[in-house]
Amino acid sequence: MKKPILYLVTFLITMGSLKGQDIISCLINFEENYCWEAPYYELSIPGNNNSWQVCTPSKTHFTSSYSLPQAILTDSVGSYAINDTSSFIFKFITYDYCMCAPIISGYYKIDSDTLKDFGRIEFSLDYGSTWLDALSDSVVPQIDWITEKPVLTGRIQEWRHFSGYLPWDLIGDTIYYRFTFISDSIQTNQDGWILDNLALIDHIESYNDSESSDKTLIYPNPATNFITVSSKFLKENINISIYDIHGRLLLTQLTNIEKKNIDISTLFEGIYLVKISSNDSSQFKIIVKNK
Repeated sequence: MKKPILYLVTFLITMGSLKGQDIISCLINFEENYCWEAPYYELSIPGNNNSWQVCTPSKTHFTSSYSLPQAILTDSVGSYAINDTSSFIFKFITYDYCMCAPIISGYYKIDSDTLKDFGRIEFSLDYGSTWLDALSDSVVPQIDWITEKPVLTGRIQEWRHFSGYLPWDLIGDTIYYRFTFISDSIQTNQDGWILDNLALIDHIESYNDSESSDKTLIYPNPATNFITVSSKFLKENINISIYDIHGRLLLTQLTNIEKKNIDISTLFEGIYLVKISSNDSSQFKIIVKNK
């Protein structure tokens, strides 16, 4: 059953705080419905004939979601419609008290007639009055894609991750994201587009208290195989932890030397957070690029 308006409030993941500033993650997996003092998140699927559904996939190639049981996709069964343009929109209210670079992230598959039928991701900073193409190299501001840009035509039948962020200094209090699938007049009996585990994140970019940031460096950034953490705090027994954008702890090391090399060769391409914990705490964004 199609849902013309679906409200989702999502996981509030707190990955530690710095001077009262929390890193907040909104993970939309299309199953949970929580509101833990989070900002307001709204998903709308407008129109009576909209192809998008939140459902359990049962198609030729889309047989399951990324996180069971549900995802959002162009209809739950059968081929996508011809001569169709269908969209869904996320309204995301950011926190106004932090220096935040909002991140859009998720997983997708696509099964379409190459170049003739395709998907589109757009964003709006003026409450939906103007839409900017997230995949364009010419719009201002641009989404900085940490992973490869999503390829939204042709056949990608294994789950593929995408992640990118907007510059915090150009963002107001609300961001709209619009996902659109467009088909032509030829029926090719294909599945369309499926997405799951969409993350809308207030990401604190390089925000540290002045005392800690003056004493701590992390380099190189972006990095590939190793990062070096250099800090006067490392004379103490401190803990260095690395989290992904969903709040999962991936690496942790205890050290008491001034300069510590950390192997990150097992991390996938993307954005990560390094938290340094001692009597004082600081946290940093790092970008891991392709090896």
